Amino acid sequence: MMKKILLFVLLLGSLSSYAQGIFEIHYRHVPVENMQEFENLEMNYWYKVVQDAVDKGNLVGWSFHKRLDAGFVDFDEDAPTHAFVLVYKDIDQYLNGSKVWENATEILGADPSRFSTQEMSKTLFLQRYAIVDGLGSSENGQYAVWNYAQPDNVAGFLEENTKLWKPYFQKNMKKLGMVSWGVANRIYPQGQDQSSVVTWDVYSSLGAAMNQLAGTELDPKIAAQSKMSEYNPDGFRYRVIMQTLKRTK
Repeated sequence: MMKKILLFVLLLGSLSSYAQGIFEIHYRHVPVENMQEFENLEMNYWYKVVQDAVDKGNLVGWSFHKRLDAGFVDFDEDAPTHAFVLVYKDIDQYLNGSKVWENATEILGADPSRFSTQEMSKTLFLQRYAIVDGLGSSENGQYAVWNYAQPDNVAGFLEENTKLWKPYFQKNMKKLGMVSWGVANRIYPQGQDQSSVVTWDVYSSLGAAMNQLAGTELDPKIAAQSKMSEYNPDGFRYRVIMQTLKRTK
């Protein structure tokens, strides 16, 4: 897969340490019959390439995610089953992302095309975000809820997340089983039917993530302060649980 992704490939969930950073998500569709080989190549071969890039300071981090029900449900070929997240410290590092792959032949010990996952999967779309805020670390989190929205008032949405919801989550992380939280706004592409912001909640267990989606009650005093019905009247457009299969150190 990674040979053709020359410039950029979630840590979602460990992004909180890199406020003002940039990350890009690559969404892939992998047929059920190809998943085992696809995941093996990415986790045991291409992982070495991105870890080397992190070690050399060309990348902040990389993570490889799988939709919770992928492998159990035969999705339409336009539905993502997996996602890669590459995190950069700033736009300059992002624009020099080709350095991530420049040592691939040496690290893999052979022509990188031998390890390509392009033919066994389909790249659906790419999204680039700027990190606005976050807290915690996903080191001990294997399940994350990714929340996508297109608020009428983006500035209000982001401000409420940083000033109201961040302190709430910080105070109640242990109670909620949460290990990390963050929010980011879309850089590119923008407009049309694209969600303009994303938040992520990373949990220590699948049960904790499921409880969040099931609508665990929040502190009514905090909810009363929220203006999200005004900022984002349609709510989250899409919410999905992603399992982290591998992440760089």
